[in-house]
Amino acid sequence: NTVMNAQAIGLYLAVATSQHSGQRTDWRNASSAAEKLLAGFDSVEVPSVSISCYVQRLLRVCEVADDGSCAAGTLACALVERLVAMRCVRLTRWNAHRLCIAAVSVAIKYLQDEGAGLSQREGRPTDAAVMRLLSALGGVSVHELAWLEVAFLMLVEFRLVTTPEEYSAFCERCKATVLQACLHLQLVAALTLQRRTAASV
Repeated sequence: NTVMNAQAIGLYLAVATSQHSGQRTDWRNASSAAEKLLAGFDSVEVPSVSISCYVQRLLRVCEVADDGSCAAGTLACALVERLVAMRCVRLTRWNAHRLCIAAVSVAIKYLQDEGAGLSQREGRPTDAAVMRLLSALGGVSVHELAWLEVAFLMLVEFRLVTTPEEYSAFCERCKATVLQACLHLQLVAALTLQRRTAASV
């Protein structure tokens, strides 16, 4: 039942993306169907908004659809991790944003269809409303988002079911990564303060 919050999910994906931050995949010789689909997730230029801020923006839709919960966001992050593992593809500054918006859209709809956590209350957003909200927040057209969603589903071979064990393991990895990143930021801040103090003496 563990659900990561938007900040944790955003930070986890930021750390994952930073591992290949300067490397853009060359798809010019893409031959397989999967490679051609993956090429469609690369932006022409690196988006100006960080992946952490972008994901947190997208997850507002999850909160609207689920009375403040971020279950779909947690599943979306796990699905991105699954795709990266299945296709041996790098998560980069060029493809992370489009992979994430597709994963969030897929996760919201999946959980709504399954009734596994997303509210079935009267007045909850329809699939069309979810697409419009994500489109507006994510900076892509509804038509483009629909293509990204289908491409994502094909790349993960429509494997959206996550066992409790897989889900728990993912959450533990996410927590460990976030904790390590926070400790690193604290260390950097402490060292910076120390240098400034020494320079002013």
